[in-house]
Amino acid sequence: MKLWLSKNSDVPMKEQLVTQIRLGIASEDLAHDEKLPSRQEIARRFKIHPNTVSNAYQELAESGLLEFRQGSGFYVKRANSGNPDGNVDLRALVTRFFNRANSLGFSDEEIKSALTARLNSETPKSFLVIESNRQLREILIDEIREATKARVYGISLEDFENEYSEIDANFVASFSEKPNVDEVLKKKKPCIYLKPNSVSEALRGESRPSKDSLIAVVSGWDGFLLMAKTFLVAAQVDSDSIIVRNTNEEGWNRGLESAWIIICDSYTARCLPARENVRKFRVISEDSIKELRATSLKASHHAGKE
Repeated sequence: MKLWLSKNSDVPMKEQLVTQIRLGIASEDLAHDEKLPSRQEIARRFKIHPNTVSNAYQELAESGLLEFRQGSGFYVKRANSGNPDGNVDLRALVTRFFNRANSLGFSDEEIKSALTARLNSETPKSFLVIESNRQLREILIDEIREATKARVYGISLEDFENEYSEIDANFVASFSEKPNVDEVLKKKKPCIYLKPNSVSEALRGESRPSKDSLIAVVSGWDGFLLMAKTFLVAAQVDSDSIIVRNTNEEGWNRGLESAWIIICDSYTARCLPARENVRKFRVISEDSIKELRATSLKASHHAGKE
């Protein structure tokens, strides 16, 4: 993963670094167990103090995303597979399952019939977005609805905790909610965890604006505002050319007509007049969109058989 940092920005260098690495890990631009550049290397490349890099790496390590290996450096933390030796034999698992079912009095034919019914069971036709942040929840609902044309609704984590056992839907959540959702589900039901769009995907195909071009970043979610501004700084856009507007604040749309380009999320785009200079930036990665569409198609296929 390539890092872009700019000293000509009001976004602190540490925050730029932390944000880009977080997104890189979540979007899998940075793979599990991948070694990060040394603190001295980044400090030298971007002409910043090594302590800035150290503080960024330490913050990411404390949040469980990186791990320090003595004498080697910082690495993206290995995925917790729940299997310490990393050696799973599927045939052994199936054998144990059959033996256990036989010991309870079920015949092989009954077991095969139950397995076939389970594999051919209908996939729920709707998606439930589990997200505590209301603004992000609205964005995710809008993007999933647009990509799949399915019924999509949302719920806070607190409400989900009390009601999930009675809900018939495909559960969807952002990776930031994964630890909390896993704790609630305890592997009893599956959940699709959404990868965020990567830095490289966000910048692909966009021409660099002139120095005098004004760029507006508009959203009701603070996370989107920070992410978009980080991307622009990475593209070496002068921070003085960037205006940030939170739609939760009064007068947020004042002066937008003077912007060369308006970058916003899909939910906010519906609040803006139709203009050629509006660019919707999708929060969900293409890989996750494909997974959601495949799930939706599977549900439609089962429905067509009825």
